Amino acid sequence: NPEAIKAQAIASRTYALSEIQTSKNTKWHIKNTTKSQVFVGTSAVNEKFNKAVIETRGIIMIDKGRPFRAYFSSSCGGATANLNSMPWEKEKSMIMVGRPCDYCNNMKPANFNWVAKFSKSTIQKALQDYALKEIATITDIKISKQDSFGRVLELEIIDDNKKQYLLNALRFRNEVVKESFKLRSCLFTISMDAQNVTFNGVGWGHGVGLCQYGSQGMALEGKSFSEVLKFYYDNVPFYKFY
Repeated sequence: NPEAIKAQAIASRTYALSEIQTSKNTKWHIKNTTKSQVFVGTSAVNEKFNKAVIETRGIIMIDKGRPFRAYFSSSCGGATANLNSMPWEKEKSMIMVGRPCDYCNNMKPANFNWVAKFSKSTIQKALQDYALKEIATITDIKISKQDSFGRVLELEIIDDNKKQYLLNALRFRNEVVKESFKLRSCLFTISMDAQNVTFNGVGWGHGVGLCQYGSQGMALEGKSFSEVLKFYYDNVPFYKFY
């Protein structure tokens, strides 16, 4: 839908300008991966995307008088996440806060529900490679902290020496398991047997900011790009940057 694409264009532009302003002394400002924004080249850009960029030319969102990292993800899983769920984000935000997203629920993308299974030994090795060199055979993995929508914020991992390790769930997904295409989000439950750990989850991505499937759902219901963005970035103001 054109309005959803316009919303994405403005979010991407806002994110990019924020990175330019905060990384002035670096050789590059953003990466073409999930570390910043995935970009596979102009050959993948069709006319409807070009049209959305042109029609929103120069429009950005601002917070505290400047562009900000306007995060977005594929599918929030029915509720967006608070910016503070990202351990690398030190600044509090009043515009990227967790909220229910029925639009994402209603769209029900093909990848909305997922299951990821790992052997205990695979997770143990990943944890040792990450930083926990001393961790022994894993006996239990528990959810120790969640937000009000059930998104996992912290995991407690126990080994057979009865040592307990607390680990941020997003770091576990992104940096320990390193297979975010399997562990698609932090909206999950955990079950275990003698050999394996199984994660049953919903959504795809960190869930902060714009939900791409949800924005599509909003646009299909007749919402404008500004209404979409003010929903996912709470009542955010706009600014014509150029």
